[in-house]
Order: sequence, then C-alpha cells, then structure tokens
Amino acid sequence: MSPSELFRAQEKGKTCISIIIPFQDKVSVKIQVNKTIEKVECLLQGIYSEDEIRKFLVALHKLQYPMYQQGIGIYITEGFVKLAVFPFMVKEKIHIGESFWVKELICLDYYKVEYYVLQVSENLINLYKGKLNKLEKVEDKRFPYSLEQYTPAYAGSIQIKDTVALNKNKVKNFLLAADNKLSHYLGEKLLVLSGPEKHLMQFHEITNHWTHIVGNITGNYIDEPLSVLEENAWPLMRDWLDNHKEVLAGEWLAKRALNKISDIREVWRAAVAGKGIILLVEKDYALPAYQESSDGGIHIKPPHTTYRIISDVVNELMRIVLEENGEVIILKNGSLDKYHRMVLLTE
Repeated sequence: MSPSELFRAQEKGKTCISIIIPFQDKVSVKIQVNKTIEKVECLLQGIYSEDEIRKFLVALHKLQYPMYQQGIGIYITEGFVKLAVFPFMVKEKIHIGESFWVKELICLDYYKVEYYVLQVSENLINLYKGKLNKLEKVEDKRFPYSLEQYTPAYAGSIQIKDTVALNKNKVKNFLLAADNKLSHYLGEKLLVLSGPEKHLMQFHEITNHWTHIVGNITGNYIDEPLSVLEENAWPLMRDWLDNHKEVLAGEWLAKRALNKISDIREVWRAAVAGKGIILLVEKDYALPAYQESSDGGIHIKPPHTTYRIISDVVNELMRIVLEENGEVIILKNGSLDKYHRMVLLTE
C-alpha cells in the first residue's frame, strides 16, 4: 500500500479517517485495537449520524489484524477500507478530515527496498531475498551452495601434505566461489551477512562486494526457523536506511543549486505551485494552520478574513508535494533545527 493509493481514494467532500495503532507485543494487539476503536467512536459522536458511525465500526471490526508487527494503519473513506502493517515503531494517531494521514506510509515506502541476506557456514551457503521484515529463500541453480558442489581447480592434480592448509584454502575458495555467484543478484542492492564470526571474517577478506554490505548477524542460524533470521536482518537494514537518508539530506542541503525554503507560508506557496522537488521533514513535526478563503494563503495565527482550519499543515504539505510528483523524506527529530524542522528544496 502506498500514499498514491490513498490519494486516488480521496474525494472532495468525503470524510477520510486514518488510524495509526502501535503494538507492544502480540498479546496486546486485540486490546489495543479495541481501545483505539472506542476512541474513534467517541470522536465521531456528534459529527456523524449513528448509521454512519455504525458503518465505520463494522468496517473496523471486519479487518484481520496482524499479530507480529510493530504497528498498523487503517484508512477508511466511503467505499474504501485499507490496512497497512508497519515493521517499525509508530505512535497512536487518529486523524479525521478531508484527506488521509500519510506520514507512516511515506516511511513504509522508503523502507521498501529489496536486499539480500547471505547465510555463511563452512559447508553450506544460503541466499535470501528480503523486503522489509520478510525473507524468501533463493532456490535456483546457484543457491543454496554446498561445499560438496564446490570442486577446486587443483583437485586431483596436486598433492598437498598439509591437510590444515588444504582445508583452509578450500573453505576460502568455496567462499570466493559463492561471492562470485552473488554478482548475478546484487546489482545495486544491499547485503546483510549472517554466520559464525570466523566465517564472516573469512568472507570479508575475499569478497568483491564489500560496498554492498550493511552489517553482520553473528551466529549460526542455519538450523533456526526463518523468522529468527528475519528478526535479526530487518533491524540492520532499517538502521542503515535511516542513517543513509540523513546523509542524503545533508548532501541535498549542501547543494547551492537548490533553493531552500523554510518559512511555512513560502513552503505552502511553492508546494501548491508544484515547485517542490524534495520536502525534508522531521519525524514528529506537526503544526496547525489557517488557510484564507480569498487567496488560499497559510497563516499560523487566525487571519482577520474568512478562513478554514488545517489541523496539521505538515501532513497537507507532504500530500501536496507527493501529488505534484515531488519527494518527501522524513528525518529524525533535531535534524532540521536550522530550518525550523522542515525545508522544501526547489530549483
């Protein structure tokens, strides 16, 4: 599920309900969902008819809630009900308005990069394809790759008396052969390594793909359920991606060719005009605003003319930039202190 899917579902004059629910553990899922639904019901009272509220509640209770995620998002409007799962920490949020709340879906979209996990041992090497917190084992003519399949070039032609040296050399070349096979898959994709420390060190010595490696999972998980490997691989990927976007943001802000707009009124004006290339926003930044009916301008304090209240102008700006084919990057709190927590990059 992506923000663009929500934008297509939005219709002018129709109410959009966004519900973000964090989960502490699998035991608390049902309890937390019920508590949040009760809050939604209270918020809808007095705004919508009992029949409309009943329809919303029926839709919520019909959903199948996942047990092994850190949070979920529920998005409802007339004729549209969608649930998204979040393999990262979220905060509870209930947003009712003319448009959907999109921040968590933007984060989810950013995290949806394909990566690989190479599971190394002395006798067997497995390869897994990953996206978010799920792995799928690669099973083709290259992987899984066992030591039995590996035939050294010198086999049968040279007598080596030192058995230890022979075995060490064989393992090294076995790993090198596996590393060569990786070239078929990686391209520009990232790689997580898993295995006993000794074998990880050996692999690091011979690999030609060191620029792809984001981290190591130390330990022998060959005989463990796949879920154990998933639980260890995803946090490494997530942390790397979080750090990477901070680096990218720094590079973008350093480019003199890009204009940097941080005044909220100017940001709104440029975004509505379709000039926004990249909007950088701190994770927890939220701001109510007032929009003049006459010219559509934004104010932090109520203007003296007719206006409408925007409960969170930051969410609206993210939506506008995305709908105008710009990009939104959500950064950790404190990253944009110099720019008052949000900055729009334009040409």
